[in-house]
Amino acid sequence: MDASTLTFHLHEDRCFVGQLNWIRDETQLRFSGADELQHFDTFRNKHLPCISTTPEQLAEFADALNLLDVWTWRDQYRSEDCGTIVDDGYNWRFTAQLGDLRCKSAGYNAVPSFADPQKTSVDNSGRYGLLIASFCDVFRIRIPGYNC
Repeated sequence: MDASTLTFHLHEDRCFVGQLNWIRDETQLRFSGADELQHFDTFRNKHLPCISTTPEQLAEFADALNLLDVWTWRDQYRSEDCGTIVDDGYNWRFTAQLGDLRCKSAGYNAVPSFADPQKTSVDNSGRYGLLIASFCDVFRIRIPGYNC
């Protein structure tokens, strides 16, 4: 599969911290932030409005997506799936396309579990946490005051 065709949108909203969006279209990786994460957005827009991605980075991130099996993630993960209610104002969305493979997933105070992407977890960062770690590592993203 040609990783150069990989497109994705990663959105995260954390109560009291802010929002961030990473969008990779056909040519570049773009960022936008709000609230506490806006300072990174201002820095990024002033000094580097978009990030060029290399074919090697795209291939490595595509490998990470395959390893995490994102193409089988459910549409939604909710804390209620685990028989509990967590309302800490945390939610995320991830959409991706690579050739015929597609992912459209979201979580509301919950993530896909390590053991099985069809199961929900509220106890840890699950596969979503690994997605964020892979993203930050592959594209060399560092956001001060954020887990990246």
